[in-house]
Amino acid sequence: MEATFPETAATFVGPNLKPRILVPASASDAARFEFYQKVIEEAGGVFEEERVNIVGIRGVKVDSEKGSGIELSQTASAGEFAAYKAAEKKQKASGPKPQHFSGRAEQGGGEKGTGRWDDVVVSLWLERDGDGNVVKHNVKERIGSVDPAGDNTKWGTAHVRDGQYLYKRGHHNTKQKKPHGKAVKKKFAKSETVKVRQSAGNRKKTHYQYDALVLARNVEVWRDKGRGEETPNNDHYPSEVDDARSQENVRAGDDTFKGRKLIATNVHASPEELPSSEGCQVVRLDQDYEEFIAEIDAQNQAESRGHERSVLYTLIDASKIDALAVVTTKDLGE
Repeated sequence: MEATFPETAATFVGPNLKPRILVPASASDAARFEFYQKVIEEAGGVFEEERVNIVGIRGVKVDSEKGSGIELSQTASAGEFAAYKAAEKKQKASGPKPQHFSGRAEQGGGEKGTGRWDDVVVSLWLERDGDGNVVKHNVKERIGSVDPAGDNTKWGTAHVRDGQYLYKRGHHNTKQKKPHGKAVKKKFAKSETVKVRQSAGNRKKTHYQYDALVLARNVEVWRDKGRGEETPNNDHYPSEVDDARSQENVRAGDDTFKGRKLIATNVHASPEELPSSEGCQVVRLDQDYEEFIAEIDAQNQAESRGHERSVLYTLIDASKIDALAVVTTKDLGE
């Protein structure tokens, strides 16, 4: 399954461009569950109540210090992007390009600088008793990044298009001497859930691999200046040329824009300083990544009977979330 639903992917950002609270800290687990379920379904995605569903939302702040619970609010970055785009059409754009689609806090590639960490990766599923009654609404919000911080200098950096994609359990590879490799080795040295080992077939022992989610079906991406073009500028800003080229290549089935053979947009862990990604979806290391993997493993153990089961991952920009799906104090009966 790969689906970049027309109504979701038609534009890079949606109509809701002003900062706002999406989920107040006072929202119950049931209300939070209903909100994220609506986000997935109203984007055109499939929702499986009693299986783990994962949704990545771009352009949000996760605040865990708001009284009794976690507050999720939309940032100003989508509005900044839209304003720059509008000025660009009038040839009046000036200053640095907005980094709404970047995991780094400023322009410039490599593993230097700081991360934006303005996205969230949410896991949710229902638990029922033997009579089919709901006993728990499981909702876990984790700070992450759904946009690249690093660059691909060969084909142009990949950015996953909003939509729903199928993932499964697998492994992510990282260089041992890079900050990413050092961080996961230290973090999971004694973990019984996330195993860090030498990458298979890596005779020179330069790479680690560890437990993550990998694509089970095709994914669709847009790129910062793709194959056959001039040297990628990797500014993490979707120009009209980038968008048109990417859509054309997706329709043509170019395997650097649609597929999983040459695109490895895994869901994995990342050091806290900067998202370690050239297009992957990442969960920050301090956000209970072991528990994230354990949730998937528990589902597989209960259902698979020896076969890996898939996980649905939905990606959407916060500005595209319909206002009707937003949890308000009225919804909570206050």
